[in-house]
Amino acid sequence: MSNINKNTKRKPVRVIREQIKDLKVSVAKHATSREASQLDFNSAEIIFKEAEAALNASKVQHNKNIQLVNQLEGKLNNLVKEEADVTRRINRAPAVSDHAVIRYIERVMNFDVDQIRREIIGKDGQNIKTMDDGPIERDGYKLEIMNNTVVTVII
Repeated sequence: MSNINKNTKRKPVRVIREQIKDLKVSVAKHATSREASQLDFNSAEIIFKEAEAALNASKVQHNKNIQLVNQLEGKLNNLVKEEADVTRRINRAPAVSDHAVIRYIERVMNFDVDQIRREIIGKDGQNIKTMDDGPIERDGYKLEIMNNTVVTVII
């Protein structure tokens, strides 16, 4: 009986067919004996139940395998996205923000940024406070004003 269990778990259809063939041969040999026929029928019923159990176990394992494949596909997709992100960062030149440039000029090169601000505003400080958005002409350049703030210098 344990030999049947091992085989039905591995290849239940093939084993069942072989066992049915063996049962047919056995039934033919013992056709005259009702007891032998009843034993063969009981054996066939047991084999069928074992095969059905093996099939159900295979279905359960199949569903578990599908879940595992889905999980692995999700992890693989995450790794592919991460690889693309790392590649993009490696291939991109480093950038320096304008804020960092100003702080470097102020703190490393020891420039007085507030003095530069005062120089930019200069004698037009009162005009900037009261004027609409737009440019202010200077000697060789323009200051662009937006919401009471100098936002750029145009040459």
